[in-house]
Amino acid sequence: MNATKRLRVGAQVLAVAVLAACGGGSGDAPPPEWSEPVLLATTPGALSGMTAKEDASGAWTVAWWQPYPKPGSSGWLHRGAQGAWSSIPGVPVPAEPDRNSLAAFVTSPDGPLGALVFDDGYRFDEAAWVDTDPRPRHFEPFVRSAGVWQSQPEMAPGIPTPACVQSAASQGLCLLSDPADGYPRPAVLRFTPAQGWVRTAETLDMGADEVPNGAHIRLRSLAMNPEGDALAIWERGIFSTGVPLHTAYHFYQPATGWSALGVLPDVDTYTRQGAAIGTGAGSFMVPYVACTPNTPSSEAERPCAPGVARYTPSGGWQTLELVPRITVKPFYEPGYGASVRPIIRNPELHLGAAGQVLASWWVDSQQWSRVFHPQQGWGPVAAVQPSAPYIYAAHVDSEGNALIVDQQGVMRYSPQTGWRRIAPLPAGAAGNDVYGRLATIDSEGNVTLVWAKTVTAGGVTTSPIFTAQFKP
Repeated sequence: MNATKRLRVGAQVLAVAVLAACGGGSGDAPPPEWSEPVLLATTPGALSGMTAKEDASGAWTVAWWQPYPKPGSSGWLHRGAQGAWSSIPGVPVPAEPDRNSLAAFVTSPDGPLGALVFDDGYRFDEAAWVDTDPRPRHFEPFVRSAGVWQSQPEMAPGIPTPACVQSAASQGLCLLSDPADGYPRPAVLRFTPAQGWVRTAETLDMGADEVPNGAHIRLRSLAMNPEGDALAIWERGIFSTGVPLHTAYHFYQPATGWSALGVLPDVDTYTRQGAAIGTGAGSFMVPYVACTPNTPSSEAERPCAPGVARYTPSGGWQTLELVPRITVKPFYEPGYGASVRPIIRNPELHLGAAGQVLASWWVDSQQWSRVFHPQQGWGPVAAVQPSAPYIYAAHVDSEGNALIVDQQGVMRYSPQTGWRRIAPLPAGAAGNDVYGRLATIDSEGNVTLVWAKTVTAGGVTTSPIFTAQFKP
């Protein structure tokens, strides 16, 4: 079995009907069901953000950010590898509406170790209509040692959503790339438990078109494998001179540093690249949608297909289109403007512990999938019925069986029987009052779901956060 992520969410108890395998069963086995809901925390006011990250041990950390009522607050909920939950105080800075946010954090088996808080640098005096704070946009870095949060010197400039990843050793890497925010070339931030956050002197050569006016350089994805190797994927080119956009990349290895800029072969860049993943032993995968001709015009009819570029140290880059190309045609919808049909979404890649990968993509509202095995390669295309637009967690084992948690509940896949839904979401995790859902699946296929609800009573709003577990 392969390990993936772990998350847990609580809700009301629901018995879940299970489809009989291979023509039926004896009926002696009890149907799987969600556990009783567990209230993890109740925050004052409405949450503006809730994110989660898993450590290599299987421990899971949930961060919440709540700017109302003033002064705002934050906090952490940590689930150890054995399943016990604990509450950890938030970073020692008030959460302020529209001014700051939790930009990134690094976690460990014992909970969060480091956090970056983005601050827009404004403190507005409404009477004088002036900004009273001379600071630019910046980060407020924090490191947690012996259970206590300690602040570090501010770092400027900052951006709201830096691309950040962490290694199995709880070391963090962030790339800041946004010319409008003072980064004409990428800046590198690193985190170690011993030193906290450091802006390094590392440089990434972006090639000849990083300086002239009209340069277009955009970070599309950042991935890291357990060994600490990293891959940065860029959209790069110059609009004003007609130079076509293309997909470029940098590799990072601890022993040799950042590689020279490379160009990803066979990948058309006027479509989108999805989130890359590190698949172990120096290997990476990058999902994308390939279209021909390579043009930004939505008025051109062209064939497109979802694809995956895979890098291995021995074979370099190899690309695979997951399905035959589909003709995408221009479409005009009154009130919405020009579009295309069908809409092909970027594939999402979900990694198993032994290098298996579940690729999932949508063509309009229909979801499809394929499973990759490091030894056998790609399996057949399978239709996911019924499909849902968002996957919260996925797990794939060494036999190619998969499990996903989506907006409608839990689905299971086997190469012999295809996809089938084995459970809806628990009742407490469904509805318009649910703020967000986070999920993970352990090596045994046990699902943990976490969500928050918005509750208003007597004019007072709170956000209780729950967890529950589902055992298939």
